[in-house]
Amino acid sequence: WDKGRLHKAVMYEESVRVPLVIRTAETAKRGGKVARGLVSLMDVWPTILELAGCEAKKGTFGKSLAPVLERPEMVLNEAVFSEIGEGENPVGVPSEGRRTMIRDERYKMVVNREGEVLKLYDLVEDTEEEVNLVGKKGMEEVVAGLRERMLKWLLETGNGQVGE
Repeated sequence: WDKGRLHKAVMYEESVRVPLVIRTAETAKRGGKVARGLVSLMDVWPTILELAGCEAKKGTFGKSLAPVLERPEMVLNEAVFSEIGEGENPVGVPSEGRRTMIRDERYKMVVNREGEVLKLYDLVEDTEEEVNLVGKKGMEEVVAGLRERMLKWLLETGNGQVGE
């Protein structure tokens, strides 16, 4: 029961942040290390392929995490993205509509299908995501930068969701 929700069809950290553990024969020999960088579940498939000695097909989304296994301090992703579709969630409650999230080391922004910014959080100053900064003075540059990165990602992944 996080933030009054019985389901995970939201973009709060408790829903979108997924622990990831990768153990290979090599990492087992030298002991585990913790990497704190941003990764996406889309990074898992390219990682498995690379560790198996295979190449990902052109158009595969995500980046291999194999280099991070060698250098845990490495920054692989400047930002990560998540999407929630329309319809009912697993417990039968109607969704709030299609949304896309961008999260970098400091900020998280959520937009709806029309590109309207619904949520903006400073994850350094507000780890509990309680203060929505949408419309607050001084956030225009932050929103513009996040919006630009999100648009670039949407174009790269072929997802025309925002402003469709």
